[in-house]
Amino acid sequence: PWRSSAEITDAVCQVYQKTLLSAKQQSVTLLPHILEALKNTFVAHRHVSCLDCLAVATETFSEVAVPSQSQGVGNPEIGNAIEGVFVAVVDAAAACLSTHPIAENADLARALFEYAHKHALFAPAAFLTAKSDANGGLVCHELLSLALATLATREAPDAMRSAVTLVNSTVQPGDKASASHVWRTCRPVSVDAFFASRGEAVVKALLVSGADSAPRLSLPRIAQTLHAIQMAYNDPGRSNVVDAWIRNALSDPRFPCPDRAVDERTRRAFCGIVAAGHDGPRNG
Repeated sequence: PWRSSAEITDAVCQVYQKTLLSAKQQSVTLLPHILEALKNTFVAHRHVSCLDCLAVATETFSEVAVPSQSQGVGNPEIGNAIEGVFVAVVDAAAACLSTHPIAENADLARALFEYAHKHALFAPAAFLTAKSDANGGLVCHELLSLALATLATREAPDAMRSAVTLVNSTVQPGDKASASHVWRTCRPVSVDAFFASRGEAVVKALLVSGADSAPRLSLPRIAQTLHAIQMAYNDPGRSNVVDAWIRNALSDPRFPCPDRAVDERTRRAFCGIVAAGHDGPRNG
C-alpha cells in the first residue's frame, strides 16, 4: 500500500540511489531486486522518482561510464534485467503520455527522456534493439515519437529540453560510440529508420520550437541538433534532404504558428542561418 504514496516512494528511491552510488559494484547482488521493485512501483503508480532512480542504476551498472566508449552492459544478467525494466517502464509511461496531455505530465516526460538518454549513452544495445511488449515496435521509436510530441508542448520547458537532448544523443552519439559494433549494426534499423519516416516532422518541430516556445537556454542545443541531423542525413552532391525539410518548414507563411507568424524576409534570413549549420557544443 505504501507504494501508492509519492512522498514515501520518493524517500525510498533516495535510499536506493544512495545505496547504489555508495556501494556501486558491491551492490550488484541487490540490483535485480531494486530494479524489480522500482519497475513494479512505477508501472502501478507512475511515480517520477522511480525513473530518476532507474537512470542512476543504468549509468552506474553499465559496462562503462563515458558515452564515447559505450558498448552496452557488461554483465549479461544485469543487462537483461536493465533491458526488461526499460521496456516495461517505457511502455507504461508511453501509455500515460499518449492518452493524457504532456503539459499535465511534464515531469513524467522529463524523467522518461532523461532515463532514455542514459540508455542511449550507457546501454545502447537495449536502447537501439529493445521491443515494446505493448505493440512489438522498437522502444526507441516510441521514445522518439513522444519526444516529437513534446517539442510541440509550450507548457513543459524542462520536458522539452530533455526531449531535445534525447534526439541529439540518438543522432550524434559521439565519434567512438558511432564506430562501435552496437551502433554500427543497430543504428540503420533503429534511429535511421525512424528518421527515414519521421525526419521531416522532427526537423519542423525543432524549428517551430526554437522560433516559438523553447526556453532560451535550449536554443543552442536545438541548433546543434539540427546541424547533427544535417550532417547525418544530408547527401552532398545528390540530395540534401534535410535542407529541403528546413526550406519546406520555413516557406510556410504561418511559421512558426498562425497567431505569431513572421514575415517572409525574416523566414528567409532564418532559413539561411539554419541551412548554414551550427557547430554547437559536443554531446555530454
